[in-house]
Amino acid sequence: DVTARTRAEAALRAGAESFATLFAATAEGITIAHNGILIVVNAALATMMRCAPADLVGRRIADLTPPEYQDQVLGA
Repeated sequence: DVTARTRAEAALRAGAESFATLFAATAEGITIAHNGILIVVNAALATMMRCAPADLVGRRIADLTPPEYQDQVLGA
């Protein structure tokens, strides 16, 4: 049914826009990673790390995690 698909696509777009707004506006540092590599970083996290978001994208989570916390953060 085309109507159901159109509604589903609109709901998906609205959800994505809400997530993007929250991701950008929150004071909490947030990243999205794939296979341990940062692929998206919000401005709050970059501020915490004292760099630009682009400086973090492509970095490994392990490189940014102090050794004493790597087991907890990386699930090792």
